[in-house]
Amino acid sequence: KGNTLTKYPVRKVTLKTSGESTLGGLDIWLDDTVGRLNTDDRGQHLGNFMADDRILVIYKDGSYELTTFELSNRYEMQDIQIIKKLEEDDVVSVVHYDGEKKNYYVKRFQIEGNKTGVRNSFIGEDKASKPIIVTTDKRPNVEVLVEKGKAKTKDTELVNLADFIDIKGWKALGNRLSMNTVKKVKQIESDPEEEKPNTDDPSDNGDAPDMIEAEETTQEETPKEGSADKGGQDTTDTKKPEAPKEQQQQKADESKAVDVGGSVEWEIPKKEPAKEPEEPKQETPKPTPKPTPKSPKKGNGGSSGGGQASLF
Repeated sequence: KGNTLTKYPVRKVTLKTSGESTLGGLDIWLDDTVGRLNTDDRGQHLGNFMADDRILVIYKDGSYELTTFELSNRYEMQDIQIIKKLEEDDVVSVVHYDGEKKNYYVKRFQIEGNKTGVRNSFIGEDKASKPIIVTTDKRPNVEVLVEKGKAKTKDTELVNLADFIDIKGWKALGNRLSMNTVKKVKQIESDPEEEKPNTDDPSDNGDAPDMIEAEETTQEETPKEGSADKGGQDTTDTKKPEAPKEQQQQKADESKAVDVGGSVEWEIPKKEPAKEPEEPKQETPKPTPKPTPKSPKKGNGGSSGGGQASLF
């Protein structure tokens, strides 16, 4: 039964805004045999649809229409040139014959608005006007067979429609396809690489700074004679550079680093630390020994102090 909306009498109820589903989009397929939409994976997959998405239908008579993705929709497939999910960046490229001007023209336009159920004609109103080529490719190519001059020399021209004309309104006539007499126009497959954005401009190339940096690094790594590179490794010949004479005269200190363009140390051969010259010691002059007085020789008669006499 539900809840009572209000205790007062209700005169009118209208939908102000419709919310969007938070459960994600709905995958829709088109069964082209019967021209009906379905969610059962039958036929052509049109895409995943949200609440505001639309289906673009382009007819063979030179008109287009937007529809919803309701499963009750029915499409006359024999009258349809293109049917697809409408994308924001879709561009329709058209080569058409204008019955009033009696010439072939090229136009490119985007779908305007989001209104459904209205068919808009993008070719002239003359009965002889008709679409020749209609495509939503990014960079479509066409092959044009023409006759030149009074001799009616036949020649073939290749035209890229994206380069030929800018995007204009769907009501515009467009640009004339060729100044020569057009005999036949047919679409050819576009090169897949043409779909990619042009990256030939060095200013738009994100790798350009890396290339410049690599060149600078190469120049910096070119070692000068007797120098070391930034990486801390000696890039000169296998012979180690001899230290200047001034440094040979200084005290060798293994723990002291020489700063050369960064945190680089000289590879100086290890030497024993030089000993400071010792000051000559002043020798204390030895005292000259005083001559010891010799005792007088005594006679054989005996020794003094009552000693015994020596016999020889």
